[in-house]
Formats: sequence, structure tokens, C-alpha cells
Amino acid sequence: MQKLFIAGHRGMVGSSLVREAARRGGYDVVTATREVLDLCNQAGLTYHSAMPTNLYGPGDNYHPENSHVIPALLRRFHEAQQRGDSAVTIWGTGTPRREFLHVDDLAAACFHLLSLEVPPDWVNLGVGVDLTIFELATLVARTTGFTGAILTDPKLPAKEPNDADF
Repeated sequence: MQKLFIAGHRGMVGSSLVREAARRGGYDVVTATREVLDLCNQAGLTYHSAMPTNLYGPGDNYHPENSHVIPALLRRFHEAQQRGDSAVTIWGTGTPRREFLHVDDLAAACFHLLSLEVPPDWVNLGVGVDLTIFELATLVARTTGFTGAILTDPKLPAKEPNDADF
């Protein structure tokens, strides 16, 4: 039996590429994925479609200017702890809520989906629990041993509406 596995990421929805395609009259990610799934049905293919939440884990990007929220906070708090800083400022208000999934849990979920004879049409992969960016920053501070203050700065630019304040 032939199988097709379609994986996306919620970050795609707000990406510049997707916004530009929409501006030019192109398809949005959900519509395009649904059309592919309809074609798979017509061709008699078994398909799996998974949309994971925010991912983190080994091999993540820790670059100081373009990393995702968890590696950005880990780097920021670790370096502050090493320097003995008294405070760390996170970008934005700290109030947006996000859900996170470890890449190993994503892999396990994908293999589980592939093992199903009759998979669901669409699966949102996550743990079902979210937290604010400020709560995440507090957890990262505790994990790195940083004992200073955690400040927010609403004047600093936050990311896209679906991206994290950091």
C-alpha cells in the first residue's frame, strides 16, 4: 500500500512566502493541503497530514539574532547567568501563549500516524498545554540557574502574531 505523509508547521502560516502567495492570489497552506489530500483520496492513496506545534530539541538554532523562542531564551539566560547579570529583558509583553513539542515526541507521533491503517485526515500535534512567554522565561531562568529579575519591554519588537515574544 502506498502512503503519503504531509507535514507542515504552524510557522509556515505566517511566513513571508505564504503571505506573498496570498497577496498574489495564491493558496493558503490549509487550502493547498486540503486540495492535496482530496487528490490523494481520488487516487486511492493512504495519506497522513500532521501539523506540529512549536518544536524544540537537539539541533535547534541558537543564533542570537534569528533563533526560535526556546533556544533564544536558553542562550539569553545562560549567558546572563554566566556574566552575573542582575536582570534579563525579554522582548514584548511576555503575555502571548505558546505550546511546545520536543522533536523526539514529534518523531514518535509521526511514526504512530504512519502505522495506522486508517489515519485521520488532519492531526494537530502537540501536548495540549500552553504557557505564556513570561512563564517560559521563568522556567528557563530556573533551569539555567539565573536568579535575577525577568523584565519585559513592550517597545521591543515582537515577532509575527503567531510567533513568540522573546
